[in-house]
This record gives sequence, C-alpha cells and structure tokens, in this order.
Amino acid sequence: KSLVAFVRNIQTSVADLLSEIALNYESKSDINRLTGVIWEKCKWEKTLPKDNKNAIRSFLLEKSLSIKDTIEEFRAMVERSDEIETDKESELSKSEITEH
Repeated sequence: KSLVAFVRNIQTSVADLLSEIALNYESKSDINRLTGVIWEKCKWEKTLPKDNKNAIRSFLLEKSLSIKDTIEEFRAMVERSDEIETDKESELSKSEITEH
C-alpha cells in the first residue's frame, strides 16, 4: 500500500478515461464506467499511512510477518526431516535385527 502505487493506479485510470473521451466522446457508458473506476481507486487512499512513522511501522510489520512465516515453514521442514531420519534409523535397526 504505497503512495507510489496509489498514484500510478490513479494516473493509469485517468489516462484510460482521457483516451476514452478522446476516442469516443459520445459513448457515455464507458466514460461513466471509467469515472467510477477512478473514484473506487481514490477510496484506496484512506488505507495509506498518514505519516512516515506509520508507513515505516506498516512496512516493518509486513516484513516481520513474512519473516515469521518463513521461520515457521523452516521449523516444520526441519521437523519433517527429523521424522524421516528417525524412520530411516528405525527401519535400519529393524533390518539389522532380522538379519541376525
């Protein structure tokens, strides 16, 4: 939810509207639809951080959640690996017992 992405979305929508007006000035339905798209994208502005402190806080929270997910996935992968290793050791000792 960055300001740059917000501005780019609005800019693209306005460019689309202006193109439609230039090409099909008589087609009110497309112009109304594109105007509605711009208004909907403007509503997204309310979700943007109001200052740099909140922007940094949001950024760090997003990154920390991503890191937390990665750590959880890594732990689960290690646990699965340990279980597989234990199963292999168990099978190996069973086969040694049956051979003797």
